[in-house]
Amino acid sequence: FFFQAEDGIRDYKVTGVQTCALPICTARSASGHTLHLPAGQVRHMQAEPPYLKRACRFVEQHLHESLSMHDIATASGASRRSLELAFRKLRGVSPIEFLKITRLDQASKLLSSTDWSIWEVREAVGYRRASAFSIDFRKRFGISPMAARKHARARTEGG
Repeated sequence: FFFQAEDGIRDYKVTGVQTCALPICTARSASGHTLHLPAGQVRHMQAEPPYLKRACRFVEQHLHESLSMHDIATASGASRRSLELAFRKLRGVSPIEFLKITRLDQASKLLSSTDWSIWEVREAVGYRRASAFSIDFRKRFGISPMAARKHARARTEGG
């Protein structure tokens, strides 16, 4: 089984549902974590086709590269249209939106876990233009990359 949070991005492979009564759905993930998710924010997903898994893995492994829809479809072994439909149906986003979200999530992790400059983080996750990175980061997280770094540092310093 797969469950997906309402944001359409986070998905959880679930080995068995313990309970799924309103208002909380409790399940155990494949990695052994117990998940307690609001039932209203969870929907049961179909099993992902292998080509969708290949596409996601390809995106995660090639974040730093300039990727196109054609690149992702070729790596997955599916047609562009099939891949687009599967992403929208099972992930709730297009393949390119998934790429952007994955890049930004990785950038957020790098900003909080490394001393890399924002330029280095931006390059590491495949953004070539600083303005696009800043705009997309702010849309996703509500703060600038610099503010995210400061916030992460304040947390680690106990502030």
